[in-house]
Amino acid sequence: MIRESIPIHDITPWDRKFKTRAEEIAAYLDSHPQIYNYVILDDWYDDDYSSNPQLQAHLVHIDALKGLQDCDLIKTCEIMNRLELQKWLLYRRIRKMALFYLVRHEEASYDHLLYAVLSSGEFKK
Repeated sequence: MIRESIPIHDITPWDRKFKTRAEEIAAYLDSHPQIYNYVILDDWYDDDYSSNPQLQAHLVHIDALKGLQDCDLIKTCEIMNRLELQKWLLYRRIRKMALFYLVRHEEASYDHLLYAVLSSGEFKK
């Protein structure tokens, strides 16, 4: 990455208390809640991230002997695009619910609308 002049924004914490890379990355994500769309590029084969299926869905294993390959970049793009598609579909569902609510309640304010959509239970993590 340095050879290609790709800037590195931050790094995961390193501490002996973490037994796996998955634990390190989970700790990093917990301390950075604003991060929701990410890909893990890792050439460390001792951890397959099976202890954390959520992280495993974001993982692209890189062959340490070959380095970053085209197939790795394709998988990276697939993961990032899948997450963007999920966000877009969620937005469409919220918009559809909002329009339905507005039709049923002509005098609804934005606050009423937001409360109705979020309290529906459909958008809880």
